[in-house]
Amino acid sequence: MVSITPNSGSGAAQTFSAVYSDPNGAADLGTVYVLFNTGVSAAHACYVSYHPSMNLLYLENDGGTGLSAGIALGSAGSVSNSQCTLSGAGSSYSVSGHTATLNVALSFTTTLPTNMYLYASEANTTASNSGWVKAGTWAP
Repeated sequence: MVSITPNSGSGAAQTFSAVYSDPNGAADLGTVYVLFNTGVSAAHACYVSYHPSMNLLYLENDGGTGLSAGIALGSAGSVSNSQCTLSGAGSSYSVSGHTATLNVALSFTTTLPTNMYLYASEANTTASNSGWVKAGTWAP
């Protein structure tokens, strides 16, 4: 199960709260993703990944071919592509039982309406993952 709050709305800046659930416990999650784009594509997107084992957030580049330098949760650092800026300040991750919550602080630089997609993968690469789930829409 995955969800995001808010799951609809508009605005140039927002902290989104993405919730992921794993039947083996949230500590089993290897990477969680939040994607803002018209479809499931890393290119020309605001595509954020968080790796709990490294405690770092990443933003995909404009071409969807590589990651930014990692930034620590709660840090003063930020990374940008032409769609958005991801800030460490205001971003956080917490785990409780089977549920993990990723808060991402974003500022959008585009005004195109977009879909919000979530994805979670387990740390064990042979295990299942959530697949991409459309969780809402946003108009920056």
